[in-house]
Amino acid sequence: MKTYHEKTGELIESPNLEEGFTYPGQRHIGTERIVLEGTVALYPPGGLGYDKPVYEDCQYYHLYTEDELAAMHPPSQEPSDMEKRLANLEDQLTATKILLGVE
Repeated sequence: MKTYHEKTGELIESPNLEEGFTYPGQRHIGTERIVLEGTVALYPPGGLGYDKPVYEDCQYYHLYTEDELAAMHPPSQEPSDMEKRLANLEDQLTATKILLGVE
């Protein structure tokens, strides 16, 4: 089954599923002339008919946006190195104040 970019419509040979996803769809590929039975003799040369749209089953590729990627990979809840160092310094300051009798 063919895969097309959902916005540009260009054919994609091997979509990167880490950067996006595919979903099923249909693509209009043309029309087919349907002639009503028995009308060619009454209405030459082609008879009466209508154009029927023709579709092919395909897949569309959606490329993730920056917001979608950020939502899929939320930032770590662990404190950063800077936050750990700051907490350690605050503890040392409190201990120093107690030893000096300031608090």
